Amino acid sequence: MRPTSLKHFWLALLFAASCATQSSYQPANGAPAAGGAHTGTQDASSRPIGVLPNAEGSLKFAVIGDMGVGNRRQYEVAQQMDAQRQQFDFKTVIMVGDNLYGPERPADYARKFEMPYAALLTDGVKFYASLGNHDEREQRLYRHFNMNGESYYTFKAADQDVRFFMLESTYPDETQLQWMHREMSGADEAWKIAVFHHPPYS
Repeated sequence: MRPTSLKHFWLALLFAASCATQSSYQPANGAPAAGGAHTGTQDASSRPIGVLPNAEGSLKFAVIGDMGVGNRRQYEVAQQMDAQRQQFDFKTVIMVGDNLYGPERPADYARKFEMPYAALLTDGVKFYASLGNHDEREQRLYRHFNMNGESYYTFKAADQDVRFFMLESTYPDETQLQWMHREMSGADEAWKIAVFHHPPYS
């Protein structure tokens, strides 16, 4: 898979925003919706294209993947993420794998992750990683990826009825499958979102 582009970031952000709010929205720029005054109860089918749902109290998160190279494009996407966050205030970034390309020495973690996303990290935005086929499994130990030493794990969105299941799709095994069934069956959240690197359909 190739490194992410700005287009992929926008599509992921739009999908992420749409997941958690269905009945009401407020355009990110505060402007009235196209075709009339903003009522706060407009559904997604009448939302202007490119306007993210931004209801107060809704879960907002970004999704990125195939990005860890430390080049100009990665910095440009990171800058757009930070700029968009000023109006669409996400506190969480979901990483769908291929987090680092090439060598994965300590200096590479800094150059390919910490430096491009420095503004987000400084402001306390948390990144949650899943592993891709280009990733070394030791990434699970890297503190900024919030994997707690596990190749697959689950976490609940703060103050939201949403739980994420971060899965290992490069080396799936029966143990992970049993864990997934057990964790999903026991989860009480209304929204259960599975995250993994490889598309189920291609």
